Amino acid sequence: MHELSLIQSLFDEIESIKKSNQLNKITDIYLSVGEMSGVDREFLRSTYELFIAETQWRDLRLHLQGVPWVICCDDCGLEQQVVNKHNRCSSCGSFSTTTLRGKEFILQKIEAETEAQAED
Repeated sequence: MHELSLIQSLFDEIESIKKSNQLNKITDIYLSVGEMSGVDREFLRSTYELFIAETQWRDLRLHLQGVPWVICCDDCGLEQQVVNKHNRCSSCGSFSTTTLRGKEFILQKIEAETEAQAED
């Protein structure tokens, strides 16, 4: 259940960003979650909802964007999205590939209100 520790770390980071930027209220967070990151997006969402239920963050909206697994063949150089869960090149058949995308778990964007916006 590493999703819970990811959520806790995420909120630690959000709190730090909120304080360092003197934000009044964070309204939305945007995460990119790679297909090969080892994070189950639906489980992450349900863990998130349980985590925020009785906290100051209960109105914070989570936006999840899936990132497909993309590889580059080390032999022929073809970049391709993996669709069959095997990192074999569809062009030359080589298993020698490098992952380009799909392992990320990234806080992409935060939307927030400053104290001045909250007073308007």
